[in-house]
Amino acid sequence: MAKKQIKDFMTMTKLNHILLSILILTLFSIYFSSCNKNRNTENLIPNVPVNLSINLELPLYYTLNNPGNFVYEDGAGNKGIIIMHGFDGNFYALERTCPFQPFDDCSRVELDSNTYSYRCGKNTIAGFEKCCESKFQYDGALVQGPAQFNLKSYRISKSGNYLYITN
Repeated sequence: MAKKQIKDFMTMTKLNHILLSILILTLFSIYFSSCNKNRNTENLIPNVPVNLSINLELPLYYTLNNPGNFVYEDGAGNKGIIIMHGFDGNFYALERTCPFQPFDDCSRVELDSNTYSYRCGKNTIAGFEKCCESKFQYDGALVQGPAQFNLKSYRISKSGNYLYITN
């Protein structure tokens, strides 16, 4: 009788392991299949090589020595890079391509110097023209959107009077 109970116990243990494995696989399948692949628009922004050296002593970049100042580097990144010296003392290098519909002509990020936030659109003679309702903090974090991702950021390091921006 004891052998039969041991055999039944072993069979139940194996069955429990199989059922647990099936349950885990099912949960993983549901989790990964529920991800909306269209939401990952950040991957739509092409990766381009970025390797900039900025001398903070040059007149073009001298303002970056003070927190709250920024410059646009239009020849780098996809639609340019914004280099910001944040009020927290950190430097930020952010892609100017809005992560919402990044291939639209107007999908370019501008800094609103009144609020120190970024918005998607362009400055014109008539004023600012929105591309979408997306807004981002000075560090690139999404505040509101239709965009669902932060601004793409680049690595930035400081050594002496130089900023090095890479990806």
